[in-house]
Amino acid sequence: THTRTHAPCSTYCRNCTDSAEQNYWFQEVQHASRSIEDAGSPEWDLVLCLLASWVILGLCMIKGIMSAEYAVYFTATFPYVVLVILFFRGITLEGAGQGVEFYLKPDLAKLGDSQVWRDAAGQILYSLSPGFGTLIAYASYNESHNDTLKDALIVSLINCGTSVFAGFAIFSILGHMAHTKGIVCFDGSEYHPLSTCD
Repeated sequence: THTRTHAPCSTYCRNCTDSAEQNYWFQEVQHASRSIEDAGSPEWDLVLCLLASWVILGLCMIKGIMSAEYAVYFTATFPYVVLVILFFRGITLEGAGQGVEFYLKPDLAKLGDSQVWRDAAGQILYSLSPGFGTLIAYASYNESHNDTLKDALIVSLINCGTSVFAGFAIFSILGHMAHTKGIVCFDGSEYHPLSTCD
């Protein structure tokens, strides 16, 4: 049998430091090979997950847009339930205040860094998905006199509000992790790289 040789993640990304996340993504999830010539066999767990997602989508949409309404009740609210649980759990952890302080007192000098703006634009385009086919398809089911501008503003505000709220949940946990490792994320005069707090 042919076995693929796994490459370090630096093979796939520029300025890569082989972090735990990158190693996990490239080697454990994708089982990526060193080159396209060494394609290997399909990763069946990923293939089955993809198939399951398409089957679920098909079952939700098989009876038209009205059948998706019931699925949306769960898919739209469940992440908020999890987020609220993580938030309240996070803020009760020891050292959470340090992470929240780091979150609320950003390094304003970073606003001059173009990479920060590129990352922000990528995040907002990814989370709002403007111009993607799904939004256009769902919008086509609106009434002809629907106030689309109002809907767009509501969705944008909810999206940004969710991101801000999620920041409290995430940074409270990061603050706890930093506290347990004895690392200071923010000491009142100097910001330390976030990588030292994960």
